[in-house]
Parts: sequence; structure tokens; C-alpha cells
Amino acid sequence: MPSEIINNLLIEYWSEILVVIACLGVGMIILGIRKSGSNFRQNIINKKIIKKKLIESYIDVLNNIIELIDKINEYEKSFGKFNDKHIYYILDSLNTMQSLNEENKALEEQTIQSGLIDITFKLSEVLSSLYHLENENYEIQKKYQELVVSLSRKYKNVEIQDEIYNENIDMKKHIMSEVQLLKDKTENLMVEYNLQKEKREKDLNEIIIHCKDLIYKLDQFKIKQLAAKKIYVKYLSYV
Repeated sequence: MPSEIINNLLIEYWSEILVVIACLGVGMIILGIRKSGSNFRQNIINKKIIKKKLIESYIDVLNNIIELIDKINEYEKSFGKFNDKHIYYILDSLNTMQSLNEENKALEEQTIQSGLIDITFKLSEVLSSLYHLENENYEIQKKYQELVVSLSRKYKNVEIQDEIYNENIDMKKHIMSEVQLLKDKTENLMVEYNLQKEKREKDLNEIIIHCKDLIYKLDQFKIKQLAAKKIYVKYLSYV
């Protein structure tokens, strides 16, 4: 009978059948692992590509910021003020930094992430201060020149008037005292301006140091984390 034959065959070849079943099971498991491992490997590769591009973008913008700050410092040494044009250029780099910061979670490195965000806020604060500082300096100088011209005209008008001599002398003294007060006030404002300028020069130099430190850390991160490969036994992968 067919059923008896089948039973006899099962009894006779039971161990071989178990081996076949076990092999099939192991094969299915291996195939499953290989499939999931392939997906896992591709995910790791994609993450590395994203990190690499992000790191290179950060390094480019940080180098650009350093170069522009150097130009700002050189211009200040030559002309005694900060160049608005360079400030605007750094603002463009700052906008790029802020855009990159929206993606920097992909780095998965808390210290570097925090450092990049901190330098962005610091740079934003310093640039804003520089911009207002130069505007204030411009207004101080402009107001001073306008008032000096106005007082000079008054002085000349008194000089050519046909009035009592003593009255002319008193008027001239009054005008000269106004000029002196204006000069003293302007000098005090310039002292404060120079103090603020020195502080911002120091801030800019500190930003350069932090930028260089971040560039070094990003380079090291790229070498250690992205170039290095690991074995993932669970997924039978080496990525």
C-alpha cells in the first residue's frame, strides 16, 4: 500500500530527511540574513555618503569664513574700520551654515554638532554687533562734520557783522565753547567705539580659532568614522 511504503521510507530515511529539512531551514535563514544584510549595508553606505557631503560642505564654509575674517582684519588695520562688504559676504556664509545646521543630526556626533551650532550663533552675534558698530561710527562722524560746518558758518557770520566789538567777542567764545563740547563728546564716543572695536576684533580671532578646531575635528571624524570599516556579524556584512 502506498501509505505503508511512505511510512517505511520515512522510518528508513528519517535522519536524512531531518538533515534536508535542517539544511532548508538554515538556507532560508541565511537567505533572509543576506537580504536584510544587503539592505542594512546599503543604509550604512547611504549614511556615509550623506555624512561625507555634509562634512565637506561644512569644511568649505568654515574655510571661507576664516578667509573673510582675515580680510576684515587686514582692512581694519589699513583703514581703521570694518568693511561692510566683507561683513555681507560672511553673512552669506552664515546663511549657508544655518542651512547645514538643519541637517547636522545626520553626523550623529554630539560634540561636533554642538560646536557647529555654537559657532553659528557666536558669528551671528559678532556680525550683528560689527554692523551696528560701523553704522554708529558713521553717524557719529557725519553728525560731527555737519555741526562743525554749521558752527564755522556762525563764527564767520559773527566776524563780518557790524556790531559792538564786545558782543562779537562773546558770541565767538560761545561758538568756540560749543565746538569744544562737540569735540569732547565725539572723542568720548570714539573712545567707546574703539573699545567695542577691540572687543569685536578679539571675538573674530577667537572665531577663527574655533573654526580651525572644527575643521580639524570634521577631518578626523571623516577619517575615523567614514573611511574605517566594521564587521556586522548579525547581518553578515563588512561596511
